[in-house]
Amino acid sequence: GAKPRAVAARSREPSPCEAERSRRARSETMRHSRSPPAQALPAGALDKIRQVPGNEKCLDCGAVEPDWGDVQHGSLHCIQCAGSHRSLGVRVSVVRSLTMDNWTEANLLAMLLGGNKQLRSFFERHKIENSDVEVLYRTRQASFYREQLQAQVARMLDRRANAKSPPTLPEEPAPPPPAPARKPGEMFANDFDVAVRTPSLGASLTRALPPAGARANVAGNGSMALVTKVVTHGPAFSSGVRVGDFVVALNGRAVIDYDEFVGLFARC
Repeated sequence: GAKPRAVAARSREPSPCEAERSRRARSETMRHSRSPPAQALPAGALDKIRQVPGNEKCLDCGAVEPDWGDVQHGSLHCIQCAGSHRSLGVRVSVVRSLTMDNWTEANLLAMLLGGNKQLRSFFERHKIENSDVEVLYRTRQASFYREQLQAQVARMLDRRANAKSPPTLPEEPAPPPPAPARKPGEMFANDFDVAVRTPSLGASLTRALPPAGARANVAGNGSMALVTKVVTHGPAFSSGVRVGDFVVALNGRAVIDYDEFVGLFARC
């Protein structure tokens, strides 16, 4: 059988496909960030950023009360580590001062959707958290995290635009809703077991970051299969699958990682 692939925290040049995905994610976020214009963070927004779990300390060195945000990763850093991030280049890291720089709505949303605890946990799942800064943020895992975070920002901006929200930075931006409390061993409310009994699943899936509290497969790249479309009265629909659900099993077999699910489904 195939040997497990080890996760190596080595710096490498992104593949053409990865570079194109990153370019599209940055382009989408930049498209939204042009309106409203950048402005200083309101006091309420600054407080919300500091209240995000893990943001009381610098992600890289642990210094208290970090004042610099990396809007590519939604993380907070001290001034020394912020300088290290600047040296990575804007394709990897974009740093903003919480008190001296102007911020776009997209920048703010990235900080509220991210957070030091979330990013640190992501790195720990892949066992790369102890890598040097210049290596860590250039890994394919960090690249994947950036792409997913910026895609979430773009989707939220679209929803706000469709709801005709005011074209200004909110005084009291709402952070992402907390995950509901669950008993040990209880499945996530939006999880389901897909029973594939026909050649067609009747649903469209995409690679996505796991929901809060989910234990991602460290042997994979940390992604799960998110349902984006369900065919009415199709196999998935009849099983109770709905848009927004995450796949956790296939034909009774636990499946967490997106790539593992795709491989199993192909053999059904």
